[in-house]
Amino acid sequence: MPRVLVVSGFRCSGKETTRKYLIEKGVYQDGIDVSDDILRPAAQEREIVKITDLLPLYLELGTDYFFDRIVQKVDSTDGKVVVSSVRELALYEKLKQKYGEDLALLYLRAKPEIRFQRRMARRREGDVETIEEFRMFEAKETKAYEMASLIGRYDEAIENGGPKEELFALLDLNIRVGRI
Repeated sequence: MPRVLVVSGFRCSGKETTRKYLIEKGVYQDGIDVSDDILRPAAQEREIVKITDLLPLYLELGTDYFFDRIVQKVDSTDGKVVVSSVRELALYEKLKQKYGEDLALLYLRAKPEIRFQRRMARRREGDVETIEEFRMFEAKETKAYEMASLIGRYDEAIENGGPKEELFALLDLNIRVGRI
């Protein structure tokens, strides 16, 4: 089992839910979410609320900004750490270079329609309102972050198209066999 588990996937694929579950189960001792713990606080300081404005902010802050904060969290934690919402290839590569075999990548998949329904149920301020906007924004992120290349590097993938209980059962299975 890796010391650092990077959880990746498109928006609303279950990354944060996975991170919280693995910590609650005691499989990992701590975690950090790139979006909620690093990017959104920086956006809040700049009074940015629209989801579509987060990508330009991420790019402005740069890969090293996120890398440094993740490394600080990982290196200050005794035990294993889950790093969720890593969507940028360059960030993953830097983390992999630093932690090597102690790092694994879990990719969560779910159809866009399912993820959009989750987005609408979550209703964060500044969210996109239509499936078309959701898909267009996702296409911009995919290109900017080089997500297609990142996805191809996963160590384990889970299809997360159902309720949380199904995700938890799949996570438990992967824990039992030592994959995550």
